[in-house]
Amino acid sequence: MTQFLQLFGSRLSMMFAAIALLYLLWSTAPLWWSARRAFLRADRLVHPWSFILIAGMLAYGSTALAAMGVTSVVGMSRLLDGAAHPWLLSAIAPGTWLAMRLDSWLPPALLPLHLLMTWFITRQLSDHWRGLCTRGALFGRTVR
Repeated sequence: MTQFLQLFGSRLSMMFAAIALLYLLWSTAPLWWSARRAFLRADRLVHPWSFILIAGMLAYGSTALAAMGVTSVVGMSRLLDGAAHPWLLSAIAPGTWLAMRLDSWLPPALLPLHLLMTWFITRQLSDHWRGLCTRGALFGRTVR
C-alpha cells in the first residue's frame, strides 16, 4: 500500500478511490435502486427480494441488449465492408449509417442509459408488482 502511495501520491490515489466508488455505485444501481423502492417506501412491496432480483436482471439485460444491438450492426458492417456483394451492402446501408452514429455516442451515453433503464424498469415494475404477485405469476400461488 505504501508503495502505491509513493508511486502515485495521495491526491491521485484518492482520485482512484473516488472513481472506483462511483463505478461501484453506477454498476450496482439496479440492485440498490430497486431495493430502495422495495423496502424504504411506505407501501412496501410483497416479495421484495424477488422484486430486487427481477428488476435488476431486467435493467442489466435491457442495457446490454441496447448496447449489443448497436455494436453488432457496426461490427457486421465493418466485417462485410470489403467482402460482401454490393447488393448486400446496399440492403444494410440505412441501418449502418444510424448505427455508426450511435456507436460513436455509445460509450459516453452508457452511464445515463443504464441509470435511465434502471429508473424506468423499477418504476414500471413496481406499479404492476402487486398484480403480478396476486395472480400467482411468480410462485404459482395467490398472495392474500
